[in-house]
Amino acid sequence: MERRRTWLRLSLALNVVLLAVPLYLFTIRGLDLDTALSQYVTEHRAQSALGRFADYDFAAETNVKHGDGPKHGANVNDIQEVIAEAEKTEAAPPPPPPAPKAPRSCHVCDAGETGKALCEKWGRDAMTRGIMYSGTNHRLRRALAKMRRGEPWSMGVLGGSVSTGHGLRDPTGEVLSEFNMHRILFDHLNATFPSAKGSILHSVRASGEAGPNDGHNTFINGAVPARGSDYFAYCSHLHVPEDADLVILENAINDPLHITMIETFELLLRSMLERDHTAVLVFNVFAFKFDNIAMGGDLDGGTTSYYDTPVLSSRNAMLPYMFEHPDTVADWFATMNHRLDKNKDTLDNVDIRHFGRPLHKVSGEMMVAYIDSQLCEMDELEEAEGTTDVDKLYPKDPLPPQRLMDKYAHGTHAPKLTPFCASTSSERHPLAPIENEGWYEWSSSPEKKYLVSKTPGSRVKFKFSTTQGKLILYYLSSKDFGLGNVKCWVDDQQNNNALSIVLKGYWTNPYNTGSTKQIWNIPPGDHTLTCRLLEETDDPSGGQEFRFMSIMSI
Repeated sequence: MERRRTWLRLSLALNVVLLAVPLYLFTIRGLDLDTALSQYVTEHRAQSALGRFADYDFAAETNVKHGDGPKHGANVNDIQEVIAEAEKTEAAPPPPPPAPKAPRSCHVCDAGETGKALCEKWGRDAMTRGIMYSGTNHRLRRALAKMRRGEPWSMGVLGGSVSTGHGLRDPTGEVLSEFNMHRILFDHLNATFPSAKGSILHSVRASGEAGPNDGHNTFINGAVPARGSDYFAYCSHLHVPEDADLVILENAINDPLHITMIETFELLLRSMLERDHTAVLVFNVFAFKFDNIAMGGDLDGGTTSYYDTPVLSSRNAMLPYMFEHPDTVADWFATMNHRLDKNKDTLDNVDIRHFGRPLHKVSGEMMVAYIDSQLCEMDELEEAEGTTDVDKLYPKDPLPPQRLMDKYAHGTHAPKLTPFCASTSSERHPLAPIENEGWYEWSSSPEKKYLVSKTPGSRVKFKFSTTQGKLILYYLSSKDFGLGNVKCWVDDQQNNNALSIVLKGYWTNPYNTGSTKQIWNIPPGDHTLTCRLLEETDDPSGGQEFRFMSIMSI
């Protein structure tokens, strides 16, 4: 009888313990209720087997006392059956959860081999600083998705003399040189997404005659020296085809540090984005020749973010290194007039306006690393969403209805630009006078073409049309070339100050580049522009030469 009480106490104690188990598992160990109950059931079954074992033992003891059973307790076979049954019904432990997938870094330093090498050499911080604005990259990713599908694609460039490769000293040609930063990007994309028909390289400048790609991957370097966004805003269609998939804009040092450049850069960027599928990547170069380290490109941050367009900067990436190692500055930039005797201390014979091969290489590889980072993020997003549908993943975002530099006007939309452009560099749309007395075509290099006069009193007349009443005159400015003044007027309005203007070729800035002046409030329609070279000049040496490059209108 005492043995029976012992087994009953033991069974009761086990039940109390086992009832406490799920509460412990649920409240203390943080298991979910289903798991806690599962473990409880398993342990309860084992306890039940012990209870049945106790019942067998107690029954055997009772039988012995009454002389009805074996003298040595329960049958061994019966006990083994109970234990075997308990072992059979015991649940197997659940398998461990799969290890979480390690997140993949798509930073420019991690996404591709080019970025890894850049960051190993120049540092992760440097390449991170080089990304001025990233945004959603929807347009860029749509262009990359097209390349991934195996379709032929095209890449264009709009920029100044740095983009033409001035200073690369490549005997095969600088505009399409393999050392040019834009060729570095194109060659990487072409190797990654080749066309069965191969690739074509074009130096369009302003001829606008690149033609269709005919199934080839196509590179069009439409850069022209001494041109900024005040020119390309109206003449970009002469330099890169309307159907270009990717366009690189490089205008940072050809745009003066003046608030008017914010408007012209916006017009240029907006005109690119008004195209159906063109993606834009802005790349800002830098120079030390000017009065400020900052240049016009530093005014464009608000505009690029307003239009959600990515921007990279070689200055942000590399200038801290140059400050720390000033003896290397001469190595980064081109040699003045192809001389080899650069002075690292005084920077004599160093062309600190134009990149040398090292800066072209770093700049091109920065663009490659950024593209690789976008391809990496596309992989991650497409895997997570389970689709490659570009309209779902990278929607075609509409342009802001109003321009950033316009006053807000509720419910209105800015009109699409339809510019007129006649350029001295264009074969299809040349700056061709309808009347000419004393003006002639002249070029200082294949890329720099002008309509020139040196004879005061010489006249030239052009035809143009306008829809929004704005005429833009583009001409060369310099303090070194002995440039004079001209007076221009619309139609017969020579004495109407509202429709006439004086252009001055001389200025005091230490560089030679294009300048613009505008005439406003012209009635829509077809008009003429007449210009006459003046006796008066602002040039201290008395120079009277004048160089036209383009007339433009909207």
